[in-house]
Amino acid sequence: MESDSWRLAGVFALVLLNAFFVAAEYALVGARHGRVAALAKKGAAGGKAALKALANVNPYIAGIQLAITMSGIGLGWLGEQALARMLEPFFDGLGLHFISGAIAFLIVTFLLVVLGELVPKYLVLRTADKMLVRLILPLNAILFVLRPMTLLLETAGYWALRPFGINIRNQERQAIAKEELVMIIQESHSAGEFDRGHARMVTKALRLADLQADDVMIPRVDVVAVDANLSTEELAQQLARQSHTRVVVAEGGDLDEIVGILHLQDAVRLLAGRAKDLKSIVRPAVFVPPNLSLERLVDRMQQEKTQMLIIRDEHGGTAGLLTLEDIVEEIFGELDDQVEHAQPRIITWDDGRIIMRGDVRTDELADYMHLDENPLEREAVSTIIMSELDRVPRIGDSIDSALGVFRVVNMSRQRIARVALTPWSQGVNRQGQ
Repeated sequence: MESDSWRLAGVFALVLLNAFFVAAEYALVGARHGRVAALAKKGAAGGKAALKALANVNPYIAGIQLAITMSGIGLGWLGEQALARMLEPFFDGLGLHFISGAIAFLIVTFLLVVLGELVPKYLVLRTADKMLVRLILPLNAILFVLRPMTLLLETAGYWALRPFGINIRNQERQAIAKEELVMIIQESHSAGEFDRGHARMVTKALRLADLQADDVMIPRVDVVAVDANLSTEELAQQLARQSHTRVVVAEGGDLDEIVGILHLQDAVRLLAGRAKDLKSIVRPAVFVPPNLSLERLVDRMQQEKTQMLIIRDEHGGTAGLLTLEDIVEEIFGELDDQVEHAQPRIITWDDGRIIMRGDVRTDELADYMHLDENPLEREAVSTIIMSELDRVPRIGDSIDSALGVFRVVNMSRQRIARVALTPWSQGVNRQGQ
């Protein structure tokens, strides 16, 4: 009877030992190097040893698998005998002495799966980094004892896999792919660890390589250029009507004949009489094709030390322009700085187009145009455009109306931010004519 008690104690000891190794394995696989490094920097005991283990996981995994196998075999051999002997008197009285072995097997299996596998697994998964730091020192001590046998098994595995071209000695921790990162972020958001805004921003930043210049550029029809031959007084008048800090300069205002980019601080020098003419102060324009990814465009901006790129189509003409602000807004959403916020709700450009915010009502627009009556329903311009399109608008979308052609100039996420109206008096043709 005393020997059976020792056997039962051995069973529970082996279950706990199995649980320890399972927890250590999941901690090694699930721990993040950056978080463990942060714990080590704070002076956590075992932090440096944990970092060393993460740098070369293979020997640890091999040793842990050996230990789990040994504890499982020991548990089956020891536990089944002890439990079967304890159950025999009860089942012999029922005339079912042959069942005691099967019941003992089921009990041992239950203990091993639940207490030795599932419980440590779920305890470790959410705190793998901290658990690794706590478990690594005793794990190192046990694996040091098992090291000779582990080396023997590793060598056998190496030679067994060599004919298949697999070299387990040179395998490194694989970097996480971008798609996996996006999935992790989405799962973290679903679990409540990321709020919706942060998850959206990080996901968009990771997908910059999937977007091209022509996906977010300001289209040609909405680009305003100043004539390179303007006098100082004419330039001052043009700049007074705009709120941009950078302006495209072109010969005769022709977007296919771009001379360069005018920066506001350079214009101030010209207006103060410290420069000869407009052409002498413009900075070179940087031209890029429309199929470059936003990721590469950011690199190009850094290389060229510019925040504005001109997009050229396959024929060499200007397709549009892209600013660093456009890329930033693709990640963070629309940024209303003080200058932009100070823009009038409605303004008329030199080419006759009327630029307005998306929330401008049609009656407000009719008053601005000095019309006797409003020919449209009294709604926000953005509402009319979305109703007509019957989908989420995109930059460049246009619709005909009684006032003229409305074109979407800027979007903020799925909201129309700014709209351009070209009145029929400007000579535009109705769609389909």
